[in-house]
Amino acid sequence: MEIIFQWSKNNFWIYIFFLKVFNKFYNLLRLFLELIDINNKKFFKILDKKFDIKKNSYNDVVLFDHFNSLNHQLIRSLLLNSLSNHFKGNLVCFNYKYSPFLNELYKIINVKKYIKSNYVEKLKYKNINKINKIEEKKIKSKKELMNYKFKGFNIGIDIYETYLIRFRKVTIDLSDKKYKKLLLIVIKRIIFWENYFKKNKVKAISITHRNYLDTNLICKVGYKYNVPVFTFGGTGRRIGRFYDSELNSHIYLKKYFQSLKPTEKKEGINFSKKQIKKRFRGKIGVDMK
Repeated sequence: MEIIFQWSKNNFWIYIFFLKVFNKFYNLLRLFLELIDINNKKFFKILDKKFDIKKNSYNDVVLFDHFNSLNHQLIRSLLLNSLSNHFKGNLVCFNYKYSPFLNELYKIINVKKYIKSNYVEKLKYKNINKINKIEEKKIKSKKELMNYKFKGFNIGIDIYETYLIRFRKVTIDLSDKKYKKLLLIVIKRIIFWENYFKKNKVKAISITHRNYLDTNLICKVGYKYNVPVFTFGGTGRRIGRFYDSELNSHIYLKKYFQSLKPTEKKEGINFSKKQIKKRFRGKIGVDMK
């Protein structure tokens, strides 16, 4: 029995190794195909000629996150350029990862600077490990994590949510090294963005999601400095503007539902049940188009 277990364990790690190699090869192949795609080059020429994209330079900053989803980049790019000119701030992309397609698109919409996705993690702050150990001792339970604040920012919920989605867990384990690493990353990012906002005049922030560590931490720093946070719907039909972390976009849905006919309510409830069941079965992308 012990021999079988050891054999299975060895096979598992071999599988993980080949999976990582495959993913790396796949990503390199995708980038290469993206680089040589003739249609992309045609698209950029049309975009540059068809739309009146202003390429001004300013002293202030408009921050936006790098989001490598190609299906709504056209409308998002045009809105970002408009945001830049409205607030008179240079576009600065954070969480940046290399993409030939988006590199060209960013040039067209006049992105001035890039902050790489792992840039902050590599920074070395004085006494950072000591600070991290002190903060770690403050969190002894999940409830304490949910209420946890660092430098006045309530970031416990962002750690919790990021841990669940990133590591595909149903709950958080406070003894897990992955959680401890996340806590260190959060502390570094808060220190970095606080310093950034003090040194730069940030006029606006545009992000794809108002949750998780990669995007929501910068929003919370922005709220402190009264910087508006914008989100764009994938179709460009909906633009949200926020000055605090309240998630109250759906407070009127109950009122809308009550105005429906009984048959419409029943039909909507049955449809919603089907969609929720699909999500619980693990289907990705339900009602996200």
